Amino acid sequence: MKHLVFALFLPLLVSPSAFPEEGHYDESHVSKCTMVGPEEKKLAKDQDKVSADEKEIMRLERVLCYAYQAGNMGPVMDITHEHAFLFPPGYGIVSGKAAIGEAYSSFSAANTGAEGFELAWEPIDAFVSGDMGWAFGMVRVKTPGADEEPGKYVSVWVKENGQWYYVAEIRNSNN
Repeated sequence: MKHLVFALFLPLLVSPSAFPEEGHYDESHVSKCTMVGPEEKKLAKDQDKVSADEKEIMRLERVLCYAYQAGNMGPVMDITHEHAFLFPPGYGIVSGKAAIGEAYSSFSAANTGAEGFELAWEPIDAFVSGDMGWAFGMVRVKTPGADEEPGKYVSVWVKENGQWYYVAEIRNSNN
């Protein structure tokens, strides 16, 4: 089940207007996406050194988690890049919008329908160099009848025509 859960995280072509602002989601959605503690926060750079693009990538990472918690995934598939890649643990590379959409559909249903199933993530920091960016953070998976499983992730972003595109992601467990 562990490797199936991680397949949910889609590389996306992200348009900032496609998602409601962070304040749109209720506290129950936000609280599920809050897991970075004091030790992990030490890994982040000083906030006075964060660029506008880095703040935007962090915002988009958080909003994706909030939308997922709210079951508001309609806009996600609309903006998934045709040539996106996903590198889930225990699977081969998932490539392309159609394949990712199939994987995503099954995991979205599991998150909203399975008693005791939880999946959430929170970025720690983002970095930008030119038109490329990357973020890293924490992930938490809870499946029915199993202990919570913490993990981490890295996502890769590119900026084209003023928009950030979430194009690749890899995750793994801390266990």
